Amino acid sequence: NPAWHFSFKTKERMMEYIEKYVEERKLMESNKKQRKAEKKAANASITVKVGDMFVNPWGYDQTNVDYYQVTAVNGKMATLQRITAQTVEGSEGFMSCQVVPCKDNFMTKYSEYTIRKRIQAGYNGDAYFSMPYGSMSPVKEGQSNYCSWYA
Repeated sequence: NPAWHFSFKTKERMMEYIEKYVEERKLMESNKKQRKAEKKAANASITVKVGDMFVNPWGYDQTNVDYYQVTAVNGKMATLQRITAQTVEGSEGFMSCQVVPCKDNFMTKYSEYTIRKRIQAGYNGDAYFSMPYGSMSPVKEGQSNYCSWYA
């Protein structure tokens, strides 16, 4: 496929353009390799251990909150199982509340509550997992999440 579709008035102008184009391509490739190396180094430094909890808030016109707990780690892959959430006392509002995870209280009724995901490094250095609707981030100590529903 052609890189561009236009002509030049002089051969010198064409050669100038080609040289500039090649230099830009080399710079782009160099930057791409550097970003890839940085991401690889960041992913290598991330640690996830059994018992860590992650939150996946998602929804449109409402905020659903799913909590997961790591049940196994194998290399750069983690097995996560969904856990229940508990309403924070006194946080109830109009069709909303704050929720916190219930550690080790696994939801086991359906097989889709257990998932296997690749461990990835986020921009802030924390581990995260990609999800169909957003991503899962670590649950911080004492963190609650906003949850809402509509009739």
